[in-house]
Amino acid sequence: MPLIFLLDTSASTASYIKELNACLNRFKAEICQDGQTQGMLDVALLQFGDSYDVLQDFAPVDSMKPVRLITSGSANYSAAIREALRMAEERAGHQALAYKHWVVMISGSRPADDISAVSGMVQSLQQAEKLRFIALGIQGCDTVALKRLTDVVLRQDGDDFSAFFDWLVKSMWATARTMPGEKPHLPPLQGNVYREK
Repeated sequence: MPLIFLLDTSASTASYIKELNACLNRFKAEICQDGQTQGMLDVALLQFGDSYDVLQDFAPVDSMKPVRLITSGSANYSAAIREALRMAEERAGHQALAYKHWVVMISGSRPADDISAVSGMVQSLQQAEKLRFIALGIQGCDTVALKRLTDVVLRQDGDDFSAFFDWLVKSMWATARTMPGEKPHLPPLQGNVYREK
């Protein structure tokens, strides 16, 4: 059950980066409270600003490394998204996957590059049921750009990520209990997180 975090660490995200670090580091402990999900979930992490950096290739969630994101530069989305999709494709080619890849993109900036091509790639993979791409927009995000990437755009008021990560943990637990090919019954959004219309 593969999950890729795609994390915007451009300069405009400085206001929330400390809280995001804390919640990412709690994510491992919270996911691992459920043994079934712990045994199924593999996690990869990418950060992007002027360029992207693979912080962790796919690894079991209980081997997830501590995260210390640092902000820099402008937000170049395309190369990072392409790399996330490449990682997903490579993993699917090497291992029979029962569950589609989840890509969770967290962004609080506007893209500094043209995202037309990668938007088409993401949409195509989603329509083929090979990918679930979720974008969480923080203050300063470009909602129009996120909607070009995916139909699942969430918004968060403020810098407190607790409600979002609580939802994500419970969503992973629910997915782990769903038969491959079936849609998981995801929990409702709560707190300061809502679905962008």
